[in-house]
Amino acid sequence: MPSSQSSFETRYGRFSSGTGLIQDITTYNPAKEIIKKANLTSFLAEAAVKDAKVNSTNTFYREKVKERRINGFRDKDNLSNCLENRIRNIYSYVGAEFGHDSITYKKIKSFLDKIAPKYDKKDPGAPAGQGKSPSEQSFVALIGFGRRVGELIDDLGVAYNPGNTDITLVALGELCDMMETLTKDIAKAEIEWSKAVKARKEIYDGKDGMTDRIKAIKDYLASFDLGKKSPDYINFCRILAGR
Repeated sequence: MPSSQSSFETRYGRFSSGTGLIQDITTYNPAKEIIKKANLTSFLAEAAVKDAKVNSTNTFYREKVKERRINGFRDKDNLSNCLENRIRNIYSYVGAEFGHDSITYKKIKSFLDKIAPKYDKKDPGAPAGQGKSPSEQSFVALIGFGRRVGELIDDLGVAYNPGNTDITLVALGELCDMMETLTKDIAKAEIEWSKAVKARKEIYDGKDGMTDRIKAIKDYLASFDLGKKSPDYINFCRILAGR
């Protein structure tokens, strides 16, 4: 069955229109509980709630993912004081104040090489798939590098005293804490979103869900005079098909 949000919205809209038609059929009076007029109205309301839950949990999840991305890795659209940029600023400050030969400077450089490794360009004549792929950027790894950098500058003691307050030990620790919280929030949000998707799938395609109700309604309408050629049956099928 279709699984995209637009597909479910389409299914809901068509079924809603179809049940609207059912409400106007005076001879429609089935004994089966799930396809009674009143039950169809309450079912639509429940389906709308399930749809809204999927939308809200997905929106929250995407917002948290975006927030972590902005505060994590830099890119051409993100030149703010994200964690990667702060590590780079600390790297520059340590190089200026403690020298490029200092152990701290070299260790931070090794972290940066892992965060954004540089590769030689692929030979234009090489077969497809022969180039080196950039490493996967892991937020968990980035936070780990941030913690390690914090330990390194802490070891420098009072000699580490940058004018940029964003790269102080305290500020770096606070950003790492926030990134860890965001990572946990994202994991929880993804679980809630998955639960909402599962619940919606059940009300659409589970037992006595929308699919089952459509089949039962069609069977009932087919019992009318003229069967599947009755105007009510034809119109209901036409609406469900989006015609």
